[in-house]
Amino acid sequence: MVVFIVNRYGGPYLLDAIDSLQAPTREFSKPLLMPVCDVIKSTMLGQASASGKLEAGALRTGSKVPIRKCYVY
Repeated sequence: MVVFIVNRYGGPYLLDAIDSLQAPTREFSKPLLMPVCDVIKSTMLGQASASGKLEAGALRTGSKVPIRKCYVY
């Protein structure tokens, strides 16, 4: 029995396509803007961690970050 493998896809491989993506630009001189996607609370340590995407600005280790609520209706 003979099996022929036909490659019908002519596009780039997945990893090559991912490697060719350009990193998004971000304004470091603007104030910090980070929409929060998820909050993880640690009851043992009494701390909370927030995760999200930095849209503008920059953070350094030890920076104090003010947080305010945003109501979306």
